[in-house]
Amino acid sequence: MFKGLLGPMAMLLFSCLGCGFEAEERREWPHNLPRPSGHLKADSVPDICVPDCSGVECGDDGCGGSCGLCDHPEACYVEGYCVPQSVCLETCSHKECGGDDCGGVCGACPSGQECDEKGQCVD
Repeated sequence: MFKGLLGPMAMLLFSCLGCGFEAEERREWPHNLPRPSGHLKADSVPDICVPDCSGVECGDDGCGGSCGLCDHPEACYVEGYCVPQSVCLETCSHKECGGDDCGGVCGACPSGQECDEKGQCVD
């Protein structure tokens, strides 16, 4: 696509260098040539997310992907490793509400109450 376009443009550019322009003007794109399309400005380059699964066997990779899944009947613990589901249930043994640290919930509070940081329903 660019092969046929670059040759004539490059020849035109190089043939024009040193033909009476001042040094400052030579740095600018020649006014009589169209700017190439499809180039990104430096501030429009998207951030690149690099997944990080080091030291974990399951869970989020930090970029919206996954570091892996656990085999049933295991569950992915909040710290990124597979544990028996009984560990998740033990997490809920003293909680009325909130997360079980394995992506599940221990329960929900009745209407009008909220779950505190200890997993207890409070007014």
